[in-house]
Amino acid sequence: IDGKPVAVTPAHTNLGLAIDLPGKDGKRSLVVAAIKNCENMHFGQFIAAYEDIVRRARDGKLTAEDFAGVTISLTNPGTIGTVHS
Repeated sequence: IDGKPVAVTPAHTNLGLAIDLPGKDGKRSLVVAAIKNCENMHFGQFIAAYEDIVRRARDGKLTAEDFAGVTISLTNPGTIGTVHS
């Protein structure tokens, strides 16, 4: 504000999960969908939400709401040879 740094503390932790998807044209896309309010989930709930968001992404069923409100994101570039991430 007024050119000075500001810290924002969100009300919830919405984990953005980077998901690599194949396109119909053979090209790949990276989307980041949110697992909402994950700070309130126990592990079983988190895994269920994770599997749901990945399944819906692969099925092309994500909505605009699934992309909104990400507060932190996670990706795994190690699968493409990155060793320092």
